[in-house]
Amino acid sequence: MALRDPRARAAHHTQPRWGDPTGSRSYGDPTDMIRDEHHRLAKEQLVPQIAARTRNAIAVDRREVFFYQRLREGRRCVCWSSGETAPHAQCPVCLATGFAGGYLKWGTDLYHFEPSRQWFGINTILTPMLGAPFWFTLEDNATSGYIEWDQEMRQSSYGIDSWGMDYRQGKGRLSFLFKLEGSDPTFIPFSETALRQRVLMARGGRFRFRIKMTRPTTEDEAPIFLHFWFRALTESDLPPVLYVDVPRKNESNVLAEYGVLETFNQIQFAFPSDKIQRINLEDLIVKLEDMTRWKVIEQSPNDPLGILTSFDIQARKVFRDEAMMNVPL
Repeated sequence: MALRDPRARAAHHTQPRWGDPTGSRSYGDPTDMIRDEHHRLAKEQLVPQIAARTRNAIAVDRREVFFYQRLREGRRCVCWSSGETAPHAQCPVCLATGFAGGYLKWGTDLYHFEPSRQWFGINTILTPMLGAPFWFTLEDNATSGYIEWDQEMRQSSYGIDSWGMDYRQGKGRLSFLFKLEGSDPTFIPFSETALRQRVLMARGGRFRFRIKMTRPTTEDEAPIFLHFWFRALTESDLPPVLYVDVPRKNESNVLAEYGVLETFNQIQFAFPSDKIQRINLEDLIVKLEDMTRWKVIEQSPNDPLGILTSFDIQARKVFRDEAMMNVPL
Protein backbone atom coordinates (compact mmCIF):
# COMPACT_ATOMS: atom_id res chain seq x y z
CA MET A 1 0.00 0.00 0.00
CA ALA A 2 1.49 3.37 -1.07
CA LEU A 3 1.87 6.09 1.52
CA ARG A 4 0.48 9.58 0.87
CA ASP A 5 2.94 12.37 0.50
CA PRO A 6 1.93 15.03 3.13
CA ARG A 7 3.59 17.73 1.05
CA ALA A 8 1.08 17.16 -1.76
CA ARG A 9 -1.81 17.94 0.60
CA ALA A 10 -0.12 21.10 1.88
CA ALA A 11 0.65 22.29 -1.63
CA HIS A 12 -2.91 21.64 -2.78
CA HIS A 13 -4.52 23.84 -0.09
CA THR A 14 -2.74 27.13 -0.53
CA GLN A 15 -5.77 29.24 -1.51
CA PRO A 16 -6.83 32.15 0.78
CA ARG A 17 -9.26 31.27 3.56
CA TRP A 18 -10.77 32.76 6.69
CA GLY A 19 -8.24 33.56 9.40
CA ASP A 20 -7.43 30.94 12.04
CA PRO A 21 -5.47 32.75 14.78
CA THR A 22 -5.61 29.80 17.21
CA GLY A 23 -4.33 27.30 14.63
CA SER A 24 -7.12 24.93 15.56
CA ARG A 25 -8.18 24.13 12.01
CA SER A 26 -6.34 22.21 9.40
CA TYR A 27 -5.81 23.26 5.77
CA GLY A 28 -9.00 23.11 3.79
CA ASP A 29 -11.23 23.01 6.87
CA PRO A 30 -14.80 22.46 5.57
CA THR A 31 -16.18 25.06 8.02
CA ASP A 32 -14.68 27.75 5.75
CA MET A 33 -17.03 26.73 2.98
CA ILE A 34 -19.97 26.45 5.39
CA ARG A 35 -19.39 29.94 6.69
CA ASP A 36 -19.25 31.38 3.18
CA GLU A 37 -22.44 29.56 2.24
CA HIS A 38 -24.29 30.77 5.36
CA HIS A 39 -23.19 34.35 4.66
CA ARG A 40 -24.39 34.11 1.06
CA LEU A 41 -27.76 32.61 2.03
CA ALA A 42 -28.30 35.25 4.71
CA LYS A 43 -27.53 38.08 2.32
CA GLU A 44 -29.52 36.72 -0.63
CA GLN A 45 -32.49 35.16 1.16
CA LEU A 46 -32.73 35.70 4.92
CA VAL A 47 -32.25 39.48 5.14
CA PRO A 48 -34.59 40.26 2.20
CA GLN A 49 -37.18 38.03 3.91
CA ILE A 50 -36.74 40.04 7.12
CA ALA A 51 -37.35 43.26 5.18
CA ALA A 52 -40.43 41.78 3.47
CA ARG A 53 -41.86 40.52 6.77
CA THR A 54 -41.29 43.94 8.34
CA ARG A 55 -43.23 45.60 5.51
CA ASN A 56 -46.05 43.05 5.82
CA ALA A 57 -46.24 43.46 9.60
CA ILE A 58 -46.48 47.25 9.26
CA ALA A 59 -49.16 46.90 6.57
CA VAL A 60 -51.39 44.88 8.92
CA ASP A 61 -51.71 47.57 11.64
CA ARG A 62 -50.39 50.60 9.81
CA ARG A 63 -50.59 54.29 10.61
CA GLU A 64 -50.62 56.97 7.93
CA VAL A 65 -48.09 59.79 8.22
CA PHE A 66 -46.56 62.64 6.28
CA PHE A 67 -42.77 62.76 6.55
CA TYR A 68 -40.69 65.95 6.23
CA GLN A 69 -36.91 65.96 5.98
CA ARG A 70 -35.18 69.01 7.42
CA LEU A 71 -33.10 70.86 4.80
CA ARG A 72 -29.41 70.96 5.64
CA GLU A 73 -28.16 72.54 2.43
CA GLY A 74 -29.43 74.82 -0.32
CA ARG A 75 -30.04 78.55 -0.61
CA ARG A 76 -29.43 80.30 2.68
CA CYS A 77 -32.31 82.31 4.08
CA VAL A 78 -31.69 86.05 4.46
CA CYS A 79 -32.55 85.79 8.16
CA TRP A 80 -29.32 83.80 8.59
CA SER A 81 -27.04 85.05 5.82
CA SER A 82 -26.89 88.67 6.99
CA GLY A 83 -24.27 88.18 9.70
CA GLU A 84 -26.54 86.32 12.13
CA THR A 85 -25.08 83.43 14.12
CA ALA A 86 -28.29 81.38 13.85
CA PRO A 87 -31.52 81.43 11.83
CA HIS A 88 -34.46 83.43 13.13
CA ALA A 89 -36.52 81.20 15.44
CA GLN A 90 -39.84 82.15 13.83
CA CYS A 91 -38.80 82.83 10.24
CA PRO A 92 -41.71 81.92 7.91
CA VAL A 93 -39.37 81.32 4.95
CA CYS A 94 -36.82 78.86 6.38
CA LEU A 95 -38.81 77.74 9.46
CA ALA A 96 -35.69 78.13 11.66
CA THR A 97 -33.59 75.76 9.52
CA GLY A 98 -31.54 78.47 7.79
CA PHE A 99 -32.40 77.26 4.28
CA ALA A 100 -35.26 78.57 2.14
CA GLY A 101 -38.23 76.22 2.26
CA GLY A 102 -37.22 74.61 5.53
CA TYR A 103 -38.41 71.04 4.99
CA LEU A 104 -38.75 68.64 2.06
CA LYS A 105 -41.92 66.59 2.17
CA TRP A 106 -41.48 62.96 1.15
CA GLY A 107 -43.00 62.20 -2.25
CA THR A 108 -42.70 65.77 -3.51
CA ASP A 109 -40.29 68.27 -5.04
CA LEU A 110 -40.14 71.69 -3.41
CA TYR A 111 -40.05 74.81 -5.60
CA HIS A 112 -39.45 78.04 -3.75
CA PHE A 113 -39.50 81.67 -4.89
CA GLU A 114 -36.00 82.86 -5.85
CA PRO A 115 -35.87 86.61 -5.11
CA SER A 116 -32.74 87.45 -7.10
CA ARG A 117 -34.23 87.50 -10.62
CA GLN A 118 -35.75 90.71 -11.94
CA TRP A 119 -37.26 93.70 -10.12
CA PHE A 120 -38.79 96.93 -11.41
CA GLY A 121 -39.95 99.67 -9.05
CA ILE A 122 -39.48 97.28 -6.12
CA ASN A 123 -37.44 97.54 -2.93
CA THR A 124 -37.13 95.54 0.29
CA ILE A 125 -38.14 96.49 3.81
CA LEU A 126 -37.84 94.99 7.26
CA THR A 127 -41.18 95.39 9.04
CA PRO A 128 -41.08 95.54 12.86
CA MET A 129 -44.63 94.16 13.04
CA LEU A 130 -43.87 91.08 10.90
CA GLY A 131 -40.20 90.57 11.76
CA ALA A 132 -37.44 88.91 9.73
CA PRO A 133 -36.81 88.35 6.89
CA PHE A 134 -37.11 91.20 4.36
CA TRP A 135 -40.37 91.81 2.50
CA PHE A 136 -40.75 93.17 -1.02
CA THR A 137 -42.70 96.38 -1.60
CA LEU A 138 -42.92 99.37 -3.94
CA GLU A 139 -40.22 101.99 -3.93
CA ASP A 140 -41.11 105.25 -2.16
CA ASN A 141 -41.74 107.17 -5.39
CA ALA A 142 -43.38 104.32 -7.34
CA THR A 143 -47.06 103.55 -7.83
CA SER A 144 -46.44 100.29 -9.69
CA GLY A 145 -43.76 97.68 -10.00
CA TYR A 146 -43.21 93.96 -10.38
CA ILE A 147 -40.96 91.02 -9.51
CA GLU A 148 -40.30 88.21 -11.98
CA TRP A 149 -38.54 84.90 -11.57
CA ASP A 150 -38.12 81.67 -13.51
CA GLN A 151 -38.68 78.18 -12.16
CA GLU A 152 -37.29 75.12 -13.92
CA MET A 153 -39.20 71.90 -13.30
CA ARG A 154 -36.64 69.28 -12.30
CA GLN A 155 -38.60 66.28 -13.55
CA SER A 156 -42.00 65.14 -14.72
CA SER A 157 -44.67 65.45 -12.08
CA TYR A 158 -48.01 63.87 -11.20
CA GLY A 159 -49.54 67.18 -10.17
CA ILE A 160 -49.54 69.64 -7.28
CA ASP A 161 -49.50 68.55 -3.65
CA SER A 162 -49.78 72.00 -2.06
CA TRP A 163 -48.78 75.63 -2.52
CA GLY A 164 -48.72 78.87 -0.58
CA MET A 165 -47.75 82.54 -0.63
CA ASP A 166 -47.45 85.27 1.98
CA TYR A 167 -48.43 88.86 1.20
CA ARG A 168 -50.42 91.89 2.42
CA GLN A 169 -52.50 94.12 0.14
CA GLY A 170 -52.23 97.34 2.14
CA LYS A 171 -54.12 100.14 0.34
CA GLY A 172 -52.92 98.96 -3.04
CA ARG A 173 -53.30 95.81 -5.08
CA LEU A 174 -51.14 92.76 -5.63
CA SER A 175 -51.63 90.60 -8.74
CA PHE A 176 -50.08 87.18 -9.27
CA LEU A 177 -49.44 86.09 -12.87
CA PHE A 178 -47.56 83.22 -14.47
CA LYS A 179 -47.00 81.34 -17.71
CA LEU A 180 -45.49 78.09 -18.94
CA GLU A 181 -42.77 78.83 -21.49
CA GLY A 182 -43.60 77.33 -24.89
CA SER A 183 -47.26 76.86 -23.99
CA ASP A 184 -48.71 80.18 -22.83
CA PRO A 185 -48.10 83.12 -25.20
CA THR A 186 -48.57 85.64 -22.39
CA PHE A 187 -49.04 85.85 -18.63
CA ILE A 188 -52.28 84.53 -17.18
CA PRO A 189 -53.80 85.07 -13.71
CA PHE A 190 -52.58 82.54 -11.18
CA SER A 191 -55.00 79.93 -9.85
CA GLU A 192 -54.53 76.53 -8.30
CA THR A 193 -56.37 74.86 -11.17
CA ALA A 194 -54.23 76.59 -13.81
CA LEU A 195 -51.03 75.67 -11.96
CA ARG A 196 -52.07 72.02 -11.64
CA GLN A 197 -52.88 71.76 -15.33
CA ARG A 198 -49.57 73.27 -16.40
CA VAL A 199 -47.45 71.27 -13.99
CA LEU A 200 -48.83 68.12 -15.62
CA MET A 201 -47.96 69.58 -19.03
CA ALA A 202 -44.51 70.92 -18.09
CA ARG A 203 -42.48 67.67 -18.05
CA GLY A 204 -39.25 69.42 -17.24
CA GLY A 205 -40.30 72.79 -18.70
CA ARG A 206 -39.87 76.28 -17.30
CA PHE A 207 -42.35 78.56 -15.57
CA ARG A 208 -42.12 82.32 -15.31
CA PHE A 209 -43.91 83.99 -12.39
CA ARG A 210 -44.70 87.67 -11.90
CA ILE A 211 -45.87 89.54 -8.81
CA LYS A 212 -47.31 92.93 -9.81
CA MET A 213 -47.93 95.66 -7.20
CA THR A 214 -49.89 98.87 -7.65
CA ARG A 215 -51.27 101.65 -5.46
CA PRO A 216 -53.32 104.79 -6.23
CA THR A 217 -50.69 107.32 -5.08
CA THR A 218 -47.24 107.32 -3.53
CA GLU A 219 -48.83 108.38 -0.24
CA ASP A 220 -50.91 105.20 0.01
CA GLU A 221 -49.69 102.15 1.86
CA ALA A 222 -48.11 99.78 -0.65
CA PRO A 223 -48.67 96.02 -0.87
CA ILE A 224 -45.92 93.78 0.49
CA PHE A 225 -44.90 90.30 -0.62
CA LEU A 226 -42.70 87.72 1.13
CA HIS A 227 -42.51 84.45 -0.79
CA PHE A 228 -44.27 81.81 -2.89
CA TRP A 229 -43.75 78.05 -2.96
CA PHE A 230 -45.34 74.90 -4.32
CA ARG A 231 -44.77 71.16 -4.06
CA ALA A 232 -45.01 68.85 -7.06
CA LEU A 233 -45.93 65.19 -6.61
CA THR A 234 -43.16 62.79 -7.65
CA GLU A 235 -44.42 59.31 -6.65
CA SER A 236 -48.03 59.22 -7.87
CA ASP A 237 -51.11 61.41 -8.22
CA LEU A 238 -52.24 60.35 -4.74
CA PRO A 239 -51.36 62.20 -1.50
CA PRO A 240 -47.77 61.33 -0.46
CA VAL A 241 -48.66 59.13 2.52
CA LEU A 242 -46.24 56.75 4.26
CA TYR A 243 -47.35 53.72 6.26
CA VAL A 244 -45.54 53.12 9.55
CA ASP A 245 -46.00 51.17 12.76
CA VAL A 246 -46.59 52.92 16.09
CA PRO A 247 -46.10 50.32 18.84
CA ARG A 248 -47.21 52.37 21.84
CA LYS A 249 -47.12 55.82 23.43
CA ASN A 250 -44.98 56.72 26.42
CA GLU A 251 -45.62 59.70 28.66
CA SER A 252 -43.19 60.95 31.26
CA ASN A 253 -43.02 63.93 33.60
CA VAL A 254 -39.71 65.76 33.50
CA LEU A 255 -38.32 68.58 35.64
CA ALA A 256 -40.88 67.70 38.29
CA GLU A 257 -38.15 67.80 40.92
CA TYR A 258 -37.64 71.47 40.06
CA GLY A 259 -41.30 72.32 40.52
CA VAL A 260 -42.04 72.36 36.80
CA LEU A 261 -44.83 70.09 35.67
CA GLU A 262 -44.09 69.57 31.99
CA THR A 263 -45.28 66.50 30.15
CA PHE A 264 -43.29 65.32 27.16
CA ASN A 265 -45.09 62.87 24.96
CA GLN A 266 -42.72 60.47 23.24
CA ILE A 267 -43.67 57.67 20.88
CA GLN A 268 -41.90 55.18 18.68
CA PHE A 269 -42.26 54.72 14.94
CA ALA A 270 -41.12 51.84 12.74
CA PHE A 271 -40.47 52.87 9.13
CA PRO A 272 -40.04 50.29 6.35
CA SER A 273 -37.02 50.68 4.10
CA ASP A 274 -38.76 50.39 0.73
CA LYS A 275 -39.70 54.10 0.69
CA ILE A 276 -37.27 55.87 3.02
CA GLN A 277 -33.51 55.40 2.77
CA ARG A 278 -32.44 57.96 5.35
CA ILE A 279 -33.91 59.59 8.45
CA ASN A 280 -32.11 62.31 10.39
CA LEU A 281 -32.56 63.94 13.76
CA GLU A 282 -34.98 66.90 13.74
CA ASP A 283 -36.98 65.52 10.83
CA LEU A 284 -40.74 65.92 11.19
CA ILE A 285 -43.50 63.31 11.27
CA VAL A 286 -47.21 64.19 11.09
CA LYS A 287 -49.69 61.53 12.20
CA LEU A 288 -52.75 61.85 10.00
CA GLU A 289 -55.16 60.17 12.41
CA ASP A 290 -54.96 63.09 14.84
CA MET A 291 -52.74 65.58 12.91
CA THR A 292 -50.19 65.71 15.72
CA ARG A 293 -46.59 66.64 14.90
CA TRP A 294 -43.57 64.71 16.10
CA LYS A 295 -39.88 65.61 16.03
CA VAL A 296 -37.31 62.84 15.49
CA ILE A 297 -34.93 62.72 18.47
CA GLU A 298 -33.42 59.25 17.98
CA GLN A 299 -33.10 57.00 14.96
CA SER A 300 -31.70 53.50 14.63
CA PRO A 301 -31.41 51.88 11.19
CA ASN A 302 -31.70 48.09 11.10
CA ASP A 303 -29.15 46.98 8.50
CA PRO A 304 -27.89 43.41 8.96
CA LEU A 305 -25.07 42.59 6.53
CA GLY A 306 -25.31 46.17 5.27
CA ILE A 307 -28.86 45.70 3.92
CA LEU A 308 -31.36 48.22 5.28
CA THR A 309 -34.58 46.55 6.46
CA SER A 310 -36.28 49.23 8.59
CA PHE A 311 -35.84 52.24 10.89
CA ASP A 312 -36.69 52.43 14.57
CA ILE A 313 -37.55 56.04 15.44
CA GLN A 314 -38.04 57.79 18.76
CA ALA A 315 -39.94 61.07 18.48
CA ARG A 316 -41.32 63.68 20.83
CA LYS A 317 -44.32 65.90 20.37
CA VAL A 318 -43.62 69.31 18.84
CA PHE A 319 -44.29 72.23 21.16
CA ARG A 320 -46.73 74.93 20.13
CA ASP A 321 -44.06 77.65 20.06
CA GLU A 322 -41.62 75.70 17.85
CA ALA A 323 -41.14 76.63 14.20
CA MET A 324 -42.06 73.05 13.23
CA MET A 325 -45.67 73.91 14.01
CA ASN A 326 -45.60 76.28 11.02
CA VAL A 327 -44.44 73.73 8.45
CA PRO A 328 -47.23 73.69 5.83
CA LEU A 329 -48.87 70.33 5.29
